[in-house]
Amino acid sequence: MLGETTRHDLVRQCVSLVTDSAFDPGAIARVRAHAERIVVHTRREYTLALRRNLQALMDGGIAPRRFVREFFQLTEAGNMRHDIRRRLIISLLLSPAIRPSIKFLMLENFYRMPRPIRVGIISALLRAESTRHIEIMKEELRWVIQQERLARDAH
Repeated sequence: MLGETTRHDLVRQCVSLVTDSAFDPGAIARVRAHAERIVVHTRREYTLALRRNLQALMDGGIAPRRFVREFFQLTEAGNMRHDIRRRLIISLLLSPAIRPSIKFLMLENFYRMPRPIRVGIISALLRAESTRHIEIMKEELRWVIQQERLARDAH
């Protein structure tokens, strides 16, 4: 059923190979190894694109709003591990080299982040050394969370 309903040709081919081989453990191992190589390659490509975008942001070659939009597209499409994504976002939020406007754009997309990442960001901001920008980000985060709660309670 999975092979028939998927929209991904590669998944359909892998499922077909496994079923055609009557679920032979060797065929399953080959499909799994191939899938792992594809995932590693894909993550590497998306990570490289993220690095390029960050460099372009720092050089002024990409607008902040575009950087944030592509950041989320790349981390979501690239299936980036939560722990890596969390550290990356926290680094951006706490970095003095990143303009505050970019940090607020990141926080505007807080709803798009998986719960473990959101919790990590909240914890990091609470533990961060107090500066004017950190305090403003905390206030913004409180507002974002409050708005989410109001929206959730309304439904």
